[in-house]
Amino acid sequence: MENDANPFEQRKLVISSWKNFASVDTSETQDIKELATKFHQMKINSKDSLHLACAVFLECEYFITTDDNLIKNTAEITEIKIADPITFIKEEI
Repeated sequence: MENDANPFEQRKLVISSWKNFASVDTSETQDIKELATKFHQMKINSKDSLHLACAVFLECEYFITTDDNLIKNTAEITEIKIADPITFIKEEI
């Protein structure tokens, strides 16, 4: 699991607790891997590509990130809305 490699123990614990709030969980599938590869070819790093592919595969409406480069590099993706937390709140209110 990616979080196991986190060098910051407090962050690792907090991230682990987030799973308790998830309504859906998924494992890597061939379809997700293929979609992640497509996203990686769009200059999105490997981990972000995999996270984004999982969100699209699970038909999430939004992918929330604070990574401005990720938002910029995903402008062409139409399967999911990608936004920073502030934009998300403004759109949902």
